[in-house]
Amino acid sequence: MPAHLAGAFVPAFATAMDHESAARAAVYALGRQGFLFQDIQGPIHQLDATRWNEYVQSTWPELAAHFPPQSEVVQMLGTESVFFGPFAGYESAGVAQ
Repeated sequence: MPAHLAGAFVPAFATAMDHESAARAAVYALGRQGFLFQDIQGPIHQLDATRWNEYVQSTWPELAAHFPPQSEVVQMLGTESVFFGPFAGYESAGVAQ
């Protein structure tokens, strides 16, 4: 992370048996990459992998190439996989409420 940033909001996507397992897997994956996890912001949502392309197009159409294609996301369902969306950095540690 660039030195001038205090942190980042990071959308995480995980395949797991339940939302708690998915959250643990995402936190672990961030830690393995050298990031310090602080807190979950907002609710955890379950997405339909067969509608992944629709989700990406409605949420981040300009960044669609950043994400795995729907066919790969569907293949991940039988495994415990984690990937991340775009990191949105912030400079002030007091931004999140």
